[in-house]
Amino acid sequence: KPEIHMCDDFPITKNMVVTLLDLVAPHHPNISKLRNFLTVKMPEGFPIKLTLPVFPTISADVTFAECDIGTEMVPQSMFELPDEYRRVELPQILEVNPTNTS
Repeated sequence: KPEIHMCDDFPITKNMVVTLLDLVAPHHPNISKLRNFLTVKMPEGFPIKLTLPVFPTISADVTFAECDIGTEMVPQSMFELPDEYRRVELPQILEVNPTNTS
């Protein structure tokens, strides 16, 4: 039986997680199902512990034990690509490149 432990004052909100899942969901059906569960079926708050059945005798536990969101701003330099990297748009990453299969 699924079980959810909710917290009203966790530093991460359900909406933050849903926003991240929105980016990934179009390309992964299971993520889309998780996003739907979070937005439609889950009460307000943040799920600090989830117990989900995988098989009749096996369950998966996910627990958020500690979360620290710093108040300091992250320097812009953390988001700059090194010279040896190149920027690739998301659809290009998802395409299979047959020339690189060796």
